[in-house]
Amino acid sequence: MRRSTSPLSKLSGGRVDVTQPLWTASLVGINVIVFLAMLAATWQEGGAIGRAVYPGFSSGIVDRFGGWYASMIELGDLQRFITAMFLHGRLLHLLFNSVALVQVGSQVEEIIRRRRFLVIYLVTGLA
Repeated sequence: MRRSTSPLSKLSGGRVDVTQPLWTASLVGINVIVFLAMLAATWQEGGAIGRAVYPGFSSGIVDRFGGWYASMIELGDLQRFITAMFLHGRLLHLLFNSVALVQVGSQVEEIIRRRRFLVIYLVTGLA
């Protein structure tokens, strides 16, 4: 275990394992939080929560949360390049992507380290 000089490691006496997949877990967490927020928005609009299972969220909800629509990007809504990376159309989409991210991402993050992993994740999400 390598010793870290981060503020978190100082609190724990320098015993934080810097090889733990921090970004992998964080990205899965962000995806789940966004999905739950989309569920709440669906419920608030009077929609059926079951839509998250099948057939998926309405286009209005996806648009509201920053779905990737070329026409909106052409109008200058450029944050959609980033926000679309964290949207999942239905529960199975979220589950399969999360499992794949945990299985592959945690290994890749350990091999190439955290900063590179996050940069690669974000750049490939833009592509």
